[in-house]
Amino acid sequence: MSIRCSNPFRIGPLLAAAFLCNLVAIFVAPCAEAQTPPAWRPLVDRLVLEGFDRAAMDSLFARARLAYDPEPMVDKMEALYATKYGIRLVRAVQTELVRLSYLDDDVDGKVGPNTRNAVRLFEQAHGMAVTGVADEEILALAKRETQPKPADLSLPEEKALVYSSVLTPERLAEASAFYKAHRKALQKMRASYGVPEEIAVGIVTVETRCGLYLGEENAFATLASMAASRNPTILDSLVAREKPTPPQRSWLYNRMNEKADWAQNELVAMLQYAALNGLDPLRMPGSVYGAIGICQFMPTNAVKFGVDGDADGAVNLYTADDALMSLGNFLNEHGWKAGAKNRRAQRKALYRYNHSIIYVNTVLAVADHIRRGAPSQ
Repeated sequence: MSIRCSNPFRIGPLLAAAFLCNLVAIFVAPCAEAQTPPAWRPLVDRLVLEGFDRAAMDSLFARARLAYDPEPMVDKMEALYATKYGIRLVRAVQTELVRLSYLDDDVDGKVGPNTRNAVRLFEQAHGMAVTGVADEEILALAKRETQPKPADLSLPEEKALVYSSVLTPERLAEASAFYKAHRKALQKMRASYGVPEEIAVGIVTVETRCGLYLGEENAFATLASMAASRNPTILDSLVAREKPTPPQRSWLYNRMNEKADWAQNELVAMLQYAALNGLDPLRMPGSVYGAIGICQFMPTNAVKFGVDGDADGAVNLYTADDALMSLGNFLNEHGWKAGAKNRRAQRKALYRYNHSIIYVNTVLAVADHIRRGAPSQ
């Protein structure tokens, strides 16, 4: 199951002198006839202001033949707006659950533990699959209900929240196979950065199924589309549905521009990372928001924390040796202490890798599985 057997993203040796003169010339041959599609021209103008060669950028976008896609930005703003202000659907569900005594007076449109538990109780009372998701089906049923919550209804004790899809026998077998196939690289990472092998395996298991699933998106296209998303009309459906107040609408549009600036910064880093390491930026699969490689680094982190684990002169996060060393470097720089056995300290460092309690719980669960099956060290 070695992921190091091939390197389809490498396109040739890096010419350091040429890189200093022109980052993009390493992987793009400028063409006089190349024309940037209209949707991308404002973004190319901004990249030129960042120091990139216009002819090279025109060639890059012409070669990419990319269609601008507003959906990544729309999805991100939907999530940010829901976190900041709540959403109307959840607020309506909460209102009905308060009426039926499943929820205290906590109507804010945000999905927190109280709302999830109230929905779970409602689902349990009505013989439904217990999900805790406040959706249209729950709203419709709650509106028709006239009976309050049964007095003796209670939730069973909840286990630690994890991604159950990761902790299946098949996925855990993939984790064990990766651990066995890359023992030397994992030991080298631990010796260099103090991160236990099983923790690293837990992360790559959750992130990319140990490199078997690198994402269905073109990371360049995703980041370029988000960086180009500065027209407020792409949020018209969100505005029509949620009916934000003028201050809320102002926040929404300002936040969109901030995320576009963030995406442009990541796009610049991707171009730099690709040029430095002889990789083609148009052939990098990634996540829905542009994370790349086996360990799913954003490009700015790839530039900052990337390590050449196999000493071949390049940092290729699509290979196990480089990805594992880079992961160890990131965790070490973000608070992982060598020899740390305190679970709280481990959780804190992992939370900085991904700000999700469920994510941290799942990584530690995979690590426990690897630890139980690993030979003594």
